[in-house]
Amino acid sequence: RPARPGTLLGVQASRVFVELDDFPIELKVYRPDLEAAWGPFEAARDGTALVFERPGAPSLRVGDAVGLRVVGHEAGHWQLRPEPAG
Repeated sequence: RPARPGTLLGVQASRVFVELDDFPIELKVYRPDLEAAWGPFEAARDGTALVFERPGAPSLRVGDAVGLRVVGHEAGHWQLRPEPAG
């Protein structure tokens, strides 16, 4: 499945919110899916950024472009794998 381009809208400790560009829908990407892609992270207290601990992992801020790819379905939700934009 292709990665769909989107924009990071919000950050919480357990999930992030992404709006897709091609089909304007807001999706939640949960912490396990984020950590599977880029490793452990900390969310900024003000809800504007994610900082990943793994060297080479991105630092994401609200408004940044991100790609999302569906990689499976489990426990009632789609598993989404974030990818660098582009």
